[in-house]
Formats: sequence, structure tokens, C-alpha cells
Amino acid sequence: MPGFIRTIIAATLFQVAVMVGLTVYMNNHADNVSLQYARMTLESAKAYAEQKDLELYNRIQQDQSRDRAELELWLSRQIDLKLLKQGTHN
Repeated sequence: MPGFIRTIIAATLFQVAVMVGLTVYMNNHADNVSLQYARMTLESAKAYAEQKDLELYNRIQQDQSRDRAELELWLSRQIDLKLLKQGTHN
């Protein structure tokens, strides 16, 4: 009978040791996977931010270009009006 009890105790301790080992392994594996996904998410967020920055920069450049063209047109009209006024007064 004592040999039977020792066998059960040994098997129980072996099961506990295996479960502890598997738990530690699974925890480490989950940590590694979560770190990998965190890195991928960070890289994706950086790429998205760079893309949005570039789109904003391009939009600002287009707006400034349009504003310059409108200003040049306005100045040209003002000059033409001044010349017209001077021509009618002479």
C-alpha cells in the first residue's frame, strides 16, 4: 500500500511540475506574441501618420499655390483698373 501512495504522490507532483512548466511557457509565448503585435501596430501607426502628414503637406501646398494664383490675378486686375482709370482721365 505505501508504494501505491508514493506512486500517486509522485504522479501528482509530476503533473504539477508539467502544468507549471506549460503555464510558464504559455505565458512567455503570449508575451512574445503580444510584443510582436505591439511592434507591428506601432509600425503601422507610424506609416499611417507619415501618409497623413504627406497628404496634409500636399494639400497645404496646393492651397498656397491656388492662393498665389488668385493673388496674382487680383493684382493683375487692380493694375488693369488703375491703368484704365489713368487712361480715361488723360
